[in-house]
This record gives sequence, structure tokens and C-alpha cells, in this order.
Amino acid sequence: MLFYFVQPLPLCHPDQKLALLQFKSSFSYVNSTTFHFRCDQSYPTTSSWKNENVMEDCCSWEGVTCDTALGHVISLDLNCSWLQGKLHPNSSLFSLSHLQKLNLAGNYFNGSLIPSGFTKLVDLTYLNLSYSGFSGQVPPQMAHLSKLISLDLSHNFGHGTRLSIGPTTWKRLVQNITHIRTLWVNDVDLSSIKSKSLMRNVSATLTSLSLSGCELKGNTTNYNFFSLANLKSLTYLDFSWNQFNGNQFNGSIPSSSFSNLQLLTHLDFSDNQFNGPIPSSSFSNIQLLTHLDFSGNQFNGPIPSSSFSNLQLLTHLDFSANKLEGRLPPSLFELSQISLLRSSNNQLIGPIPNRIVRYSNLEYLDLSSNFLNGTIPSWCYSLPALRHLNLGHNQFTGHITKISSYSLEELDLSSNKLYSSFPKSIYDLQNLTSLSLSSNNLSGLVDLDMLPQNLQLLDLSENSLLTFSLNTNTHATIPDLQELYLSSCNISNFLNFKYFHNLRTLHLSNILYFSSNNLSDLVDLVRLSKNLIDLDLSRNNFPSFSLDINDNDSTFPNLQEVNLSSCNLTTFPKFLKSLHMLEWLDLSNNKICGNVPKWMLGKDSMYYLKLSHNSLTGIDSQISWHHLEYLDLSSNLLQGELPLPPNSTNMVFFSVANNKLSGNISPSIFHLSNARSLGTLVLSHNNFSGKIPRCIGSFHRYLQVLDLKMNNLSGIIPPQIFQKGNMLTTLNFNGNQLEGTLPSSLALCKELQVLDVGNNKLEDTFPNWLETLQELQVLILRGNKFHGIIRDSKAKDSFPKLRIFDISNNKFTGHLPTSFLEHFKAMMNLHEGKTQVEYMRIPGYYDSVTVTMKGLVFFLERILTIFTTIDFSKNKFDGEIPELIGKLQSLKGINLSHNYLTGSIPKSMGNLTNLEWLDLSWNNLKGEIPIELININGLSDLKLSHNKLVGCIPGGKQFNTFTNDSYEGNLGLRGFPLSSTCGRDERKQPPSSAEEDDEESGFGWKAVAVGYGCGAIFGMSMGYFVFSKGKPKWLLRMIEGNDYHRSSKRVKRPRNNNARGGVRRN
Repeated sequence: MLFYFVQPLPLCHPDQKLALLQFKSSFSYVNSTTFHFRCDQSYPTTSSWKNENVMEDCCSWEGVTCDTALGHVISLDLNCSWLQGKLHPNSSLFSLSHLQKLNLAGNYFNGSLIPSGFTKLVDLTYLNLSYSGFSGQVPPQMAHLSKLISLDLSHNFGHGTRLSIGPTTWKRLVQNITHIRTLWVNDVDLSSIKSKSLMRNVSATLTSLSLSGCELKGNTTNYNFFSLANLKSLTYLDFSWNQFNGNQFNGSIPSSSFSNLQLLTHLDFSDNQFNGPIPSSSFSNIQLLTHLDFSGNQFNGPIPSSSFSNLQLLTHLDFSANKLEGRLPPSLFELSQISLLRSSNNQLIGPIPNRIVRYSNLEYLDLSSNFLNGTIPSWCYSLPALRHLNLGHNQFTGHITKISSYSLEELDLSSNKLYSSFPKSIYDLQNLTSLSLSSNNLSGLVDLDMLPQNLQLLDLSENSLLTFSLNTNTHATIPDLQELYLSSCNISNFLNFKYFHNLRTLHLSNILYFSSNNLSDLVDLVRLSKNLIDLDLSRNNFPSFSLDINDNDSTFPNLQEVNLSSCNLTTFPKFLKSLHMLEWLDLSNNKICGNVPKWMLGKDSMYYLKLSHNSLTGIDSQISWHHLEYLDLSSNLLQGELPLPPNSTNMVFFSVANNKLSGNISPSIFHLSNARSLGTLVLSHNNFSGKIPRCIGSFHRYLQVLDLKMNNLSGIIPPQIFQKGNMLTTLNFNGNQLEGTLPSSLALCKELQVLDVGNNKLEDTFPNWLETLQELQVLILRGNKFHGIIRDSKAKDSFPKLRIFDISNNKFTGHLPTSFLEHFKAMMNLHEGKTQVEYMRIPGYYDSVTVTMKGLVFFLERILTIFTTIDFSKNKFDGEIPELIGKLQSLKGINLSHNYLTGSIPKSMGNLTNLEWLDLSWNNLKGEIPIELININGLSDLKLSHNKLVGCIPGGKQFNTFTNDSYEGNLGLRGFPLSSTCGRDERKQPPSSAEEDDEESGFGWKAVAVGYGCGAIFGMSMGYFVFSKGKPKWLLRMIEGNDYHRSSKRVKRPRNNNARGGVRRN
């Protein structure tokens, strides 16, 4: 008989067993899912480590792996193990000197510094410290771990302080870990490392590199940042950033940067500031790519048509949130393996291609927020694997054809021009959880009983022709429905909506055909919706008593957000008193008068409160909402001193504009210890006096909007308020009594877009140093005492984005600033890609400006992003008008009146085809009126009076609409409308070919005559001002018929205002 002896595995060493037990005892247990979303499955691993007898083998403990030959602990996997506490430098963990793999990810070490004791673990090849709550600097000694193959330090925020790596540590690290294959440092602060040296000396063995959210900065066109040619083994490369702190690379991507990386499968550039065209040659030959992400940048131009035909393995392709133009290339629809295709939030035009390769794997298609048109192809509704389809916010027309993508979970066709009946095929989409067809022209009956039972969100708002039916015997219609949006719909019968017991969000704004007959049903609906969190009944003309529900009623236990704006309310609704969880409240645009009640002041749970446009007269001087982030008290009748905003940790918006407040601006507003996050401060249109507090500068890290216009503030503009690194984008001091010079510290405001110091008593020469502000769009110096010659620009690219330039009513002398005009790029091509009305704004605040249009001074409460004008009037400029002014083809208005200009009117002005008003009056201009001016079809106001012009006035087109006032004081002028006529041979008429072309196109003089009465920009700019204030008869004749649609979209939870993105200004 043969006997086989099995060699028993060695037990773990007693000292290592003791070290593990000591390590266990140094921490408490807290469920990892409470502080890490990545730990969807977690367990207190070390709780199973016992020492019940001497023979207990620690090698058998969960998470512990030992060397089978010698019994040394070589691997420790404590991923998401609920550990909480400090990791001390003398921790017993560091006595496990044979460790090769260590995973502590998904725990929380209370903001500990990474201990230098890790350097004792010299055999480590795998180290994962991600999501572990470390903070501070990574110690330089980490570079001693030369055997590392995988290192992950990502996503460490201990006590709100992120982990960081300094230049010396980074240099040593990448030089010493020569065997590294995986290096992930997402959200680790690398901002102190020069980008051009970041990739220097990185090991060629690297296969996976992730630098997401590292605060890296630099212009990729100035140096070879992408020194990647040596990293030919790379398969995964991520330069993206997350929503907290992101990479800020800018510049175009060099076309040869990635062509050598033939093994790449994952490449992510998302959420940076890359610009220029997408370099097709960089990616077209990387045939193994499966994931390619360009989203959240500033890429422009068309999507390369030939770049993706070779990338047949792509499963994820994302172009969203850029400035891409042109049509969708057919090559995008030939990627047979694609599962996600997204190109939303661009400026794409044209139809979706009708013919495609069968998208059998496509699950996610998002082309929303573009300018796509035509009908939606039937293949979009028939993809077998499709789960998410978003074509909303485009210009699609036609019918919604049969939908047979039965896997659909989310369908969004909102904000188009679809005009079909409600598609019955939706009733068969049993997997559907979200349906949005809002803002179309849908009609017909919606049978609520037939809708998919899994539906959680239903948005049919802004479809006035839809009607609804509901079976009265149904007791649980759409049981999972949580969000219901039916604003501006015909829902006159609420009788059975009360069966939606799980409703959390209900929007019934601007209900059509609403009457007091169904008011009680509406109240019942609200009262019986126990789970309701969000209620919007805005823009309904409620009877004054309708919402006076018993204040002791506790039927709203969960209601957190209430919108009752524009509801004809005269008092604070009593039912609000019982809402103990209220967080978001909008009572704006009502008729509420008196003081804010004390019970409202006790709502300490609120973070958003909008009480603007009422008749409130008083509020406590010290506002007590300690969690408030957004407070709008503008356009009321508040009197007395400035009420101090609440001492809130997250206060980002505070406005008391358009009241009757007086006294000094208390410095206390800027000394609130927890209010340093304030992003928008609006105190305009009051009667504040005294000086501007210097301590405004203490807000420089977050303050973006400072609006103090139309007060009685005096003294100088304190230079201390403009500190290095400030975030100011709007500075408006118009209409005060400020004196002195414009502080040169304004040049530190690198993000400034609006600077308005008009109508003060400032006395200075022109501040040429402002030309360094590359983001400046609006510059107003009008109505001051600026003087002297405007010196020539010395900058290579001065004022590239400026589009409103007003230096009128000062004492400037010399020639017009020609060197500036030739750099005004935004005035040359501003309208490219612009197809819809947009305003300069951030959530809750619209930029405003006082301008002279057509000889009249207007205060525009909103600034169109396509509004362009220059106003040099009422100065002492002399010399000729430069010919290059004809290059500023985006201009809507020019005012050079009341100067000493000489010479003739440049013929190049005929190139300004967007011009709507031109004022050259009260100068010394001579010669004839150029015949080229008749090409400006939109010119509706012309002032050439009081010059020395001679000859015949051009005839035809808009010149037939101008009166004598346009030409008076020019004794040498003849022709219509003056009494002195021209002979037959002298008359200036437009070329016959041009007139014939106009007639043939159907847009000749007869067709456009009506348009010359106003002008498109003048009409749109005046729309909000005029029609919100009433219709003066003199202007009504000019503007009537120019519709102005005011769309107000609720701003939800305005967190950190310094992330402005595409929302801000374009």
C-alpha cells in the first residue's frame, strides 16, 4: 500500500496575526454606503476576524491572503469594509512588510494624511487608496514603492480637503515606478504641476492613465503637452473632469497627438475647454477604440465626416455640449456596434439621415438641443435595443409615427413643432418610465388609464389642444407616477387625479379653461397627495380666498417646493405655515402687501425664496433663514436700511433691487462669517448713499455679479475690491455719484463680461489696460468726465468679444479709435450660428444696460446676445470716419453724433446690412450720401442732420420712409422728402438688377416696407421694456405685431454660482 503525505499549509505568523487584530481595533464601523456612492455593496470585513483560540489561522480570514510557502500575509483586500477613523503613521498595518497587494478603497480615514509608513511596504505591486477620505499632500516617500504596477489615489476628500501631489513628488513618482501599468489620480489636485512636464518620464509600461478632475491648466497649442508618443501600450486614457473641480486645458488638440496609440480602447476629453475643430487624423486610425468622449468643451466646426468610418468597434461616442455646426455626417450612422450616441447641446442643423446601418445595439440616442429639422425618421422609433431616445429642443415637424422600440424606458420629443395626434402606440411601451412630449402642437385624447403602468414621469405641458380622460372606477392609475407636468393644458376636470397617491411633483401652471367650478377638485387633489414634494400652480388667476386652507391642516407632510407665482395672491397663503419641510418657495409677481409674517421668518428649512414683484413694505433687518442660498426681494416697496442677508453657509444670491431702501451700504453685509460663498449681489435702483465698502473684496473667490446701479453712492471706486483670482463677470455701478479714476486693479477681473460705470462723475483718460480683458462683451463709460486722446491699441487681440461699446457724453478728443475697431471680432461675425433669441443672464439675474437707440435713451432690462452697438456721441472727436467701420457687419446701431468729424460718409457703410439705426448728425461731414446705404434694408432710423452734405438723397427702399428731420441743416441736399427736388439725371436710384432680384425673390421693396418702421433688434430689445410697462402710442405704431414671448424657467437649487458654463453668456 502506498501512503501519500500531504504537506499542511503553514499558519500565519503570530506577529502578523497580532498586527491585523491591532489594525482592526483601531477603527470603528460605519456603513460605507453613507459616504461613498461607489460602495453599493459593502460589508464590515474585519468584523469576522476573531482570536478565539491560539490555533486561529489569520490566513483564512476574509480579505486576507497569505503566501502558501511561508505563511506571510501578502494581500489585504478591505474594499468598502466600513472602516472609519484615523490611519496613524505607527499603524500596525505597516509591520506587514511582505504585503504585495493592498486595497483600502471605499473606507473613511477622517481626513488623515497618507502616512509615510506605506514606504515600509517595499514589495507592494498593487495599492488602492481611492474613496478613502485622505487629505493633504501625498508624501514624497511614496516614490520608494518602485515595484508598483497599479496605483489608485482617486477621489479623496477628507473633511472637504482634497488630496494633492506637488511637483517634486510627482517627478519622483513617475521616475521611480518604472513598472507601472495602471495610474489613476482622479480628483487629486495636480494644479501646481506644470502641464508641459506632466507626462515627462512616465513609464512606457503604462496601459491605463486617468487624470480626471485634477485642476490641470494650460494651452495645448503652446507646447507639446501630449507627450504620449512613448506610451504605445496605453489602452485607457482619461483627461476629463467631474462636476466639482475639472481640468481646464484649452486650445486645440494637436492632430498627431494620439495617432501612435494604436492600442487605445478608451479616450475621454470631456469637460475641458478644448476648442477648434475635432482633429480627424488623430483618431481615425485607432481602430480598437470603443469609448470616445468629446463632450463639454468648445469644439466648433462640423463633425468630421470621414473620421469614424474606421472605428467600427465604437460603442460609446459623445459630442454633447460643444459648439459643433453643420449636418450630422452619415458615417455616424454606420457604426454597427454603437450603444451610446450623443450629440446634444450643439448647433447642428438639417435632418436626421433616413438611411442607416441597422443599429441593433443602440441603447442611448440623444440629439437634443440643436437646430435639427425635417421629420423624425421612422427608424428612430423602431430600434430593438433602444432604451433612451431624446430628440427634444429641436425644430422637427410632422407626425409622430408608430413607435415599436418596446425596450424604451425614456422618450423625450419636447420643444419641437410636432403636430400629430397623441400617438396611441405609446400605450404599448410597457417599459416606459419617462415620457416628455411638452411644447409641441399635439392634439387629441390622452387616455390616462391606458398609459404604461411603470411610468414615473409624464410631461405633456404646453399642448393646449390635448384633452384627457380617466376611468372613474380606477383606484390606482399609473401607480408609480411620481412627476406630472400638465401646465398650459386643457384639464378642466380633476375629479379622479386624487388616485395618483405616489405623486411627488405636480406642475399645473397656467391651466387653460380653469374656473372656480373645478377649484375644489384641485384642492382635493393636492390635499390627498400625501407624498407630494413639488407643487407648481403658478400663472393661475386664483380667487383671493382659494388657497386659504386651514393653517392647522397637516395634509402636506412632505411638501418641500411650492410655486405660486403670478396667482393673484394678496396675502401669504396660510397653508404654508404648516409646511415644516418647505425648502423652495416662489410667491413672486403677486399683489402681496405689508410685512413678511413672523411665521414665515421661522421657516429655517428654506434654501430658495423668491418674493419679488409684490408690494411688501417691511422685513426684519436681520433675516434669520440660516440655510438660505437664494433670496430675491426685488421690486417691492421695502423702506429703511438695507436688510442683512442671512448668515447662511451657502448663500449665493441676494437681491433687493427696485425698492425704496436708503442709508449706507452696511459693511456688515460683507463681514458675515459664513456668507463668503455669495455669488450674486444686486442692490440696484434704491436710494443708498455713502461710499462703496472696501471689504467687498473679501468675496472675491465667489462673487460674480455686483450690481449697485441707480443709487446715490459717492466717493471713489475702491481698488481693493478687485483682487487677484476674482470671479467677477458683471460689475454695474451706473447712475451714481462716483468720482476719481477707474482703478487699474480692474485688470485683475479676467472673467469680466459686463463693465458699466456710466452716468457718474469719473474723471480719467481712456483705460487702455481694459483691452487685456478677453471676455469683456459690454463696456459702458457714458456720461462721465473721461477726456483726452484714445491711444492706439498695443495688444495683439484687444476686446475680441466686445459688442456694446458706449463712451458717449464725455470729453474725448482726437481721431476715432481705429486700432480698436479693427479688433472688434464679435462685431464682425457675432451672428454666425445664432438662430434663436437669447439673453445675457445667470439664474435669477439678467444683465441690463442703458443705451441710446434711434435718438432716445432706454433702460433695457435684458440684453440680447446679438445686440451690438457703438456710441461715440457727444464728445470732441475729429478727423474722418474710417473705412474699416464697414467690417463691423454685426452692428445694429451706430451713433457718432455731436462731434467734429469731417470728410465724407464712407461707402463701406453700405456693407453694414444688419444696421437698424445710424446717427451721424451734428458733425462737419461733407460730400454726398453714398448710394451704397440703400443696401441696408433694415435701416429704420437715419440721422444725418446738421452737417455739410450736398447732392441728391438716394431714392427707393427705406429712404422713402425717412422724414425731413433726417436731413435738416444740410443746405446743399436735395430730393425726397425735402422741398428742393433733383433733376431727372441727378436722382440716385438703386441698380435695376438688385431691384429685380428683390422682386423675384418675393422680398422686394413692397414686401418689406412694413419692416422699415422698427427693426428687428429694436423691436425685440424694446419688447420686455415696453409691453411690461404699457404701450405708449408713439411706439405702439412702430412695434405692434412684434411678438415678445417671455419664458420663465424655474431655477432649482442654485448651488455654486461659479460654474456658469453654457447657461451664462454666449
